[in-house]
Amino acid sequence: MKRIAINIKKAIINPDFINLNILSAEEAHSFAKEEKILYRLHRYKERNISLVNKKKQQYLKRYGNLACELCHFDFYTTYGDVGKGFA
Repeated sequence: MKRIAINIKKAIINPDFINLNILSAEEAHSFAKEEKILYRLHRYKERNISLVNKKKQQYLKRYGNLACELCHFDFYTTYGDVGKGFA
């Protein structure tokens, strides 16, 4: 880790400094492992989809299209079918 930190500092001071050999093959393999399984417990607010759908229907009925009420950006007009139903 110390060797890595030294090389990071050198690269910050001198952006032209590149040391591709800062890790051995073994170190690189152990350092770059992916797919680690994490378990998390957290709270979050879930949107009430029925309220969202009601609001979209009200807006569609009133204005004939679905766009942002603040900036009037219309995903459907800009992106076609991919943007249909987004606001």
